[in-house]
Amino acid sequence: MTSIAFVTKSYEPDRARCELLCRSIEQLAPGAHHWIIVDARDRPAFRSLEGPSTRVITTEELLPRRAWKLDLPWSRHRQEHLVE
Repeated sequence: MTSIAFVTKSYEPDRARCELLCRSIEQLAPGAHHWIIVDARDRPAFRSLEGPSTRVITTEELLPRRAWKLDLPWSRHRQEHLVE
């Protein structure tokens, strides 16, 4: 049996779009796994999207402890740069 999974990187300002994506995946790919990756600070906003096939995971859970994120305050968009 073939299975499919979706991985989505998101952040709080895109939460509404991510919710729409979750509904689309549930309707068009029933049974597919969906992992949403967000920063720990954004996790509370996405917690309600979790379900039987959707899981919210923080970036911090995936990165090795020796890596840390550097947010650049002068950037127009919320970009992250990883430093190891």
